[in-house]
Amino acid sequence: MNTIVRGIIVAAFLAASATSAIAQQQAPGPRRDRPSDEQREAVRKKMYAVKIVRLTETLKLDEKTAAAFIPAITALEQKRRELYRENRDIMQEMKLILQASKPDEGKLKTAISRIERNRQEIAAQRSKEFDAARSHLTIAQTAQYIIFNQEFQQEMRGMMEGARGGRNPDGRRPGKGLAPGRGPGQGPGMGAAPLEGR
Repeated sequence: MNTIVRGIIVAAFLAASATSAIAQQQAPGPRRDRPSDEQREAVRKKMYAVKIVRLTETLKLDEKTAAAFIPAITALEQKRRELYRENRDIMQEMKLILQASKPDEGKLKTAISRIERNRQEIAAQRSKEFDAARSHLTIAQTAQYIIFNQEFQQEMRGMMEGARGGRNPDGRRPGKGLAPGRGPGQGPGMGAAPLEGR
């Protein structure tokens, strides 16, 4: 069994596992608790494994290129995930501060500064990702990588929306009511934010 066939089988298995886990965690019902951090991390790891297998095949990466490029983008994605996680914690902190009868403006100002600093760092990580692509890939592969990231994120979002019953949290059907490039998506860059950053 050659490497590509083995990769396709692994990707299919992981995609099925990830889809099943997402559906179980987000199935509609009278009352569903949010998935635990461990469950979310397990699903994220499966989705990332699928992404890497498919990326390697789509870009037709040889072993040498894959050995240099994959670890570089994995480290950058890990850093972005940490920044998104920190931003979620800061948002929760701000919500608590705002519930007070007289919110502490000093604490809010500090929290806002931290959010802004993280957003700038996330943008810097995206620039580093672009640089890594240009350093390790051909021009055609770099273009394929940019397109692959966009399409993969859309596909994963669609799977998650399907698991929720085919509607966004605000009740709209996926893709309805938003102009291209508007709303809860991404700005310019290499690809959308990690799903768990949403």
